Amino acid sequence: MTARLAKIEYKDTITLELCRCPVCAVPYGVESRMLENRHEHGGSWYCPNGHSIHFTDETVSEKNKRLEQQLAYTEESKDWWKREAEEKARSLSATRGVLTRTKNRIAKGVCPCCHRQFINLRRHMESKHPEYTSEDPKEDPREDPES
Repeated sequence: MTARLAKIEYKDTITLELCRCPVCAVPYGVESRMLENRHEHGGSWYCPNGHSIHFTDETVSEKNKRLEQQLAYTEESKDWWKREAEEKARSLSATRGVLTRTKNRIAKGVCPCCHRQFINLRRHMESKHPEYTSEDPKEDPREDPES
């Protein structure tokens, strides 16, 4: 007596993509899922004549890793430039404060070099501190030299 094994019927639909071997130019079909898998994760396959074939561009996982590294670098760069801009803004603010204080002192007749007070500060600067003034001084348009 022979034992009868169960009969299993299996139906599946596969999609083949037509490829051509880059070495021998023979056309052949490759299942789409396998081709996608090789493209995403790397690996090679063989043409019917035995030539090894693989994708030469980076795999999806390699591309993701590269893009993540670029993103991290960009974030670090953005943070560095933001800190740099904040530092420059603080420095500029401090410089403006010093300039404003100096202008106010000069307006009150205080010499910026020797910190003494003079009625005619311009004459004092020209005679005592000629190196402090520029060679071609620009007149303040608010001042009227004839008054």
